[in-house]
Amino acid sequence: MIIALAVLAAIVFSLVLFSSSFSPTPARAQSSDSLSGYAWSSNIGWVSFSGANYVVSINPSSGIFSGYAWSSNIGWISFNASTGCPAVPCNARLSGTSVLGWARALSNGDGWDGWIILDGVILNGLNFQGYAWGGDVVGWLQFNPTFGGVSIFSPTPPTISSFTADVYSVPPGGSATLTWAS
Repeated sequence: MIIALAVLAAIVFSLVLFSSSFSPTPARAQSSDSLSGYAWSSNIGWVSFSGANYVVSINPSSGIFSGYAWSSNIGWISFNASTGCPAVPCNARLSGTSVLGWARALSNGDGWDGWIILDGVILNGLNFQGYAWGGDVVGWLQFNPTFGGVSIFSPTPPTISSFTADVYSVPPGGSATLTWAS
């Protein structure tokens, strides 16, 4: 009996530890979510969505993106535009799983500024997929390249709201059903 309880306790502890490190997350941003990773363009190379002094974030209530991404070839890409874009909506925003709107490539000293339309990008789980178009300079910007990818990073760990077992002791060779919600 004591051994069975020890085995059950070890299983419960392992499941609690496992469930606290893995949890399916819905495809929507949380208040502390930001984007991380890299998109790729064959014209301008890698575009970073987070660094030591910059990040692109999504407002959880409006779905509007804000902040800056960085390309060592063209400079800053702003997700703060609310006016002046080629077509509405200007603000880059998450609508369901679709990304709509524009980002603005800012001049890196060469005098070029340009718009990047995000309408070909979707959110699949926590990962962005598809392409944005930035005209002749940026070209196609792939959000899920083979050796990169842009995703939502949420530093908030999941929590377990309930945990039950259908029995309190398990005989050797027996089984128990464990149920939890997070």
